[in-house]
Amino acid sequence: MKVAIVLGYYLNDDGSPRDRLVARLKLTLDMIKDLNPDKIIVSGGIANRKAGVSEASVMGKWLIDNGVDKDMIIYEEKSGSTRGNAIYSMPMALALNPDMVILVSTMDHFVDQPYNTIAYFNDMFDSRNINFLIYSKSKTEKPFSGD
Repeated sequence: MKVAIVLGYYLNDDGSPRDRLVARLKLTLDMIKDLNPDKIIVSGGIANRKAGVSEASVMGKWLIDNGVDKDMIIYEEKSGSTRGNAIYSMPMALALNPDMVILVSTMDHFVDQPYNTIAYFNDMFDSRNINFLIYSKSKTEKPFSGD
């Protein structure tokens, strides 16, 4: 079984996704075509209290609106940080007994500081022998502007 985990991003005050989150969701559509996962965990809680909605719920709706089967999607709505994404999403993924976990996000999540995204997730595997794949693109759609 292949399980993908898609990392969220801070929402606009009106609950709409910011450009960086849309880039991650478009990347997820590419990943689905390339790797055909069995399940997709959308990961992100309510980081923006003004939005009043979880990143995961917005991500799930966007994916469904763009043709992803709703039964593929699992919602992780507790995390408020990248480390939280790992802490809450990985047990959900591991409970599915995957032979592969695919981590999906824009490149900034893997190269910008203070993130240690790969280590956060890698630490959650314990001694399990599971393929761990990072799925990203070489550039984000829009340079980081502090939003």
